[in-house]
Amino acid sequence: MATQPSNRSLEFDFATTTTMHGLSRIANSQSKALTTAWAVGTLLCIGVCAWQISLRFVDFFEFKVNTEILIVHNNSLEFPAVTICNFNRYRSSELDEDTEALLPLFAGSMYGSDGNATLEYLANYVNISDLRLILDRLHSKGFTIETFTRDTGFSLNRSMIHCYFNGQTCSEQNFTHVFTIYGNCYTFNGPSQGEHLTQTMAGFGNGLNLVIDVDQYTYTESISGHLEAGIKFLTHSKHEPPLMASQGYAVQPGTKAFASISQIQSFNLPKPWGDCDSDTRLDYYDSYTMSGCTLERLSKVIKNICLCRPIGFPGNETVCDIFSMLRCVDPLIGDIAKSGNTVSCGIPCNYTAYPISLSYATLPNYSAATGFEYFYGVSLQYMR
Repeated sequence: MATQPSNRSLEFDFATTTTMHGLSRIANSQSKALTTAWAVGTLLCIGVCAWQISLRFVDFFEFKVNTEILIVHNNSLEFPAVTICNFNRYRSSELDEDTEALLPLFAGSMYGSDGNATLEYLANYVNISDLRLILDRLHSKGFTIETFTRDTGFSLNRSMIHCYFNGQTCSEQNFTHVFTIYGNCYTFNGPSQGEHLTQTMAGFGNGLNLVIDVDQYTYTESISGHLEAGIKFLTHSKHEPPLMASQGYAVQPGTKAFASISQIQSFNLPKPWGDCDSDTRLDYYDSYTMSGCTLERLSKVIKNICLCRPIGFPGNETVCDIFSMLRCVDPLIGDIAKSGNTVSCGIPCNYTAYPISLSYATLPNYSAATGFEYFYGVSLQYMR
């Protein structure tokens, strides 16, 4: 006997034989109420499933990251670079008649100051033409701002009374000279030192211990220069140039500063998860840092407009002379600061910071003052 053809559609066959539980229940239900209930339930489940899948896609394309913070107590840590500056840029004891006459120009030649206003102010008290003649005469003898600052500025060899690192004697040979807004500065454990210094024990007597004579009686800073007396120091990575104009801590004369140093290492993610760019390279620094990038890009802006670079800035261009600083560089940096169009630098992918906690004490006590006078030839009255 021949088989009668079935009137069921392929869709119905699929619905009744599929392993999708909801569809088979809808197809095999004996009443409309059950069919409706199973249909509503199945559609709700499909909707929830689609919603969850869409959330997973949204989360993925938002490129969210987790921040992991680890506090590690190591037996030893790499010691940071420490840059030290004196608030006084030029010592009166090293000046002759010509260079002393130029001090008003040097005092006004500060990054970001209004150089034109400085010249107008000085014109009321000194003869600018005479100063130009003196400067031309000095230039004919090989005068440059770099050599003048090195020879007459803060000298660590002259000022450092006492230097110990981890109980061992150190000297100016362990420091690297660097130019900043404060003139001569010196970096302990700088990039040129090569060896990576470590510290295994915290507390007084370990780390870097310095006693520095700020030589305040030879200060030449006027009211238009640096008003403070003492030193300014900054702890930073040895691969990062010091930005002393905006960073650092001040220590006044007759004071001992105790600095507790921590090391923070940050690892940032590249795009699209983060903002760092691992391909960014600097022309004059081995490692990419915010400080190095800021100095390089600002130096390029100054070079394009003023055709020179300020002392202490990276580059191979001619160092700006005094009048170039006053007429072009200082007003330019001031305009950049006022306009808000600051130099933009990306976030480094790897970065090491050395935040410190400071406390102060008077130096020396009356008992120790006798020892200072006997061994170093400085009196209590001089130190305070």
